[in-house]
Amino acid sequence: MNKGVKFGWMLIVLAIALTVVLPYLIEAFLKIAALIVLVFFGMVVYRIIKHLFP
Repeated sequence: MNKGVKFGWMLIVLAIALTVVLPYLIEAFLKIAALIVLVFFGMVVYRIIKHLFP
């Protein structure tokens, strides 16, 4: 019984931690994704400009 209670508390703590941390994780992931997209678009635009104006 003691092990089950311990496991239940672990799950509760994990759930609380996730609800607290998840928004920050999502925000960080979105920022990283936006940066990657910006860099990618920058590369594409740079290649197009180089192609148009050799």
